[in-house]
Amino acid sequence: MALPAIPPADARRIVASMARLRSPHDGEVVAAARAVGRLLAPHGVYVEALAAAAFAAPDSADERRSRPQPRSHSEAANWCLEASYWSARERDFLATATWLPKLSAKQADWLDRLCARRGREA
Repeated sequence: MALPAIPPADARRIVASMARLRSPHDGEVVAAARAVGRLLAPHGVYVEALAAAAFAAPDSADERRSRPQPRSHSEAANWCLEASYWSARERDFLATATWLPKLSAKQADWLDRLCARRGREA
């Protein structure tokens, strides 16, 4: 299923709101879900259509390996989360890193190490 073209600024806001769906706080999850619905509606897209499009043509393993480097810490954390071998602590950190506006130096170093590991094991 093909989705209509969504302007890049709106797409970034949708992705940022969807990342907050992994928050451990129920109120943030509900607010994020509502925000995603509000952001998609002007484009005539609903959450179920977005999910159908996501599962219509899954990436092959070769395509995932050849992806360009992420441009932000949020993209890097999302890329790392595609792998399934993280410990619970690593997975929690990556999920949190997807929606944090800025990482500390220590967090950025940890994310870099996880990305390097993800690149080696892809």
